[in-house]
Amino acid sequence: MRLISSGGFGSRRLLWQYFLSYLAVMIVVMALLLVFAYRSFRSLHERILLDNYTNALSLICETNETELSRLVTMAGQFTSSPNVSPFIFSEEPEKAVRLISQLSVYQASNNFIRGMYLMFINDEYIFSASSSYLVNNFVNKAAVFDDLDANALLDMLENTKRLTVLPEQDVNGYVLMATPGSKRVIPALVPVVYSSGARCGTVLFLIDKQTYTDMFERMSLHGKNVYIFSGETPIISSSPNDIPLDSVLSGSVEGYKVITLLGQSLQFRYVLLVPNDELTLAMADSMKALTLLAAAAAALGILLITRFVQSRIKPIRLLYNMLSDRPPGGSELIEIRDGVQRLLDDNAALTKRMESAESLHKADFARRFLQSAFEDADVFLAAAESIKVNVDTRFYAVAIFAKPAGSDYEATADKLNQLFDETVSGVSLPLFGRNEKQALLAFANDEVAIFEWFEAKFAGIRVCCVGATMAASAAHSDYREGSRAYLEAEHAFETRFVRGNGHVLRFDAQMNSGSVQRESAEQTLERLRLALRAMDAER
Repeated sequence: MRLISSGGFGSRRLLWQYFLSYLAVMIVVMALLLVFAYRSFRSLHERILLDNYTNALSLICETNETELSRLVTMAGQFTSSPNVSPFIFSEEPEKAVRLISQLSVYQASNNFIRGMYLMFINDEYIFSASSSYLVNNFVNKAAVFDDLDANALLDMLENTKRLTVLPEQDVNGYVLMATPGSKRVIPALVPVVYSSGARCGTVLFLIDKQTYTDMFERMSLHGKNVYIFSGETPIISSSPNDIPLDSVLSGSVEGYKVITLLGQSLQFRYVLLVPNDELTLAMADSMKALTLLAAAAAALGILLITRFVQSRIKPIRLLYNMLSDRPPGGSELIEIRDGVQRLLDDNAALTKRMESAESLHKADFARRFLQSAFEDADVFLAAAESIKVNVDTRFYAVAIFAKPAGSDYEATADKLNQLFDETVSGVSLPLFGRNEKQALLAFANDEVAIFEWFEAKFAGIRVCCVGATMAASAAHSDYREGSRAYLEAEHAFETRFVRGNGHVLRFDAQMNSGSVQRESAEQTLERLRLALRAMDAER
């Protein structure tokens, strides 16, 4: 790729650095975006996949508990039918015929039941939909289970008091076929009770495992690890493997996402293991699309960077000449340099004029305020808004500041204007005289805050300017009393020889102390007011 067609080695190197810096930024940004996109896509696909599997497991839970609830209902209907009631076969053999007929109807209407066997308490026979067996022959020969011996099965038939589902196992004997053989079933025992609630017998249901296998396939869970637990006992597993059952129950299996649901009406737990590899495989198509998109974005980014750099070859060369030790070549750089300098000079001059104009406006506002020269409140507020001073407050006061003669301390109006803050706003005005006096107008909503502000600022000034003096008027509320406030400050200022100047001299403190009678003070203020109106400096 050729970025430049001519130029020195140094400018080419600078140009390549310029290009590579943009390329590095683009690579970093794209890497961050890719990581974010990958994490987002993976999280989205994982959530969708797990939601689908959770829904399938929920259907298995609902179907299984519905079928088991039907078994409980069926067992409860035996004693409610007038044709079926508890009996002893040796005493009422004719009832066995009716019972077998009734069982045939129930089993024919429930094809998921592989076998159904009813035994009444204290009877030596157990009945099925096709025949009857002596109990001892049934448990020892006709129905022989892998994980359940004859004595345990007999004990359950005699003493079962609630729905009991046993783990899947092989059953051998003649209960399922005419010739000996075995079948994989899930035994379920349900107590039979009288209408009073007393137990009178037990029904043994044999559910073909194929019923669950078909259900797993129907729910698109063929080949998945699905477990149904009764408490901590595994009833059935769709795909037996070497995964420890303890880790399945704890919900932590390495390499798998574990989905666990609890039965709503029966005490069963349903667990599904989803391999992490399946989540990665589900991301394959999305990652291909994301990679193609990233490649297209990278190609477009490189093209844009190249065009961007090519469009700035000339400024880059000039920049290199400016930074190099050689004198700049050509008149273009000189023109740019002179133009930039002119802009800087013009900006400095404009800034200076703006600052000067602002100071004049503030001084004019202060002068008019101290002379009570504002026609009405609207004019007063408009003038304050034009210089960005907040005068919409409850109180104001006037202070006079003066530094000692011959002091080098800089006390300009601009410097004093910078002392004001958000709590206390105001402006300053230079006054003529030997002591370089300044008048300060302070506005605030709190009367105490004004004088605390005066004290704080004066204390700071005294550190740098020993011998400085500050006097303050009383607090006022009417903007039309500006001249009165000024005269009060002047009156307090003149008492510095008697009261000292170590603190702010306050007019209201002087009046309250009784050192000057109020009548004399009013007369003095009136004379000063007349002199001010006449602009007679001598008077």
